[in-house]
Amino acid sequence: MKRSDQQTDKDFREQCRRQMERPLKLRLKYGFYRVYRPVMDDVPWRSFRTMEEYRHWCEKGIARVSRLQAGQMNGRGEFSPLEAL
Repeated sequence: MKRSDQQTDKDFREQCRRQMERPLKLRLKYGFYRVYRPVMDDVPWRSFRTMEEYRHWCEKGIARVSRLQAGQMNGRGEFSPLEAL
């Protein structure tokens, strides 16, 4: 059974109304989620002596992750972390 655009819009507005009834603290708690980013999240912080060192790190680490993620694109051309599991 396919829903009409009007019903989908009505349901979305109702969901938004219910969410706005929650206290701000709960809206903030459930409004964001953490996604692990390989290489970027492996250590709490990084420092580089030169911009050249930073660029080398980006090319070596981030480019590798980008290539891996490109292989995990779903059929719509979007990265799907759940499909990568």
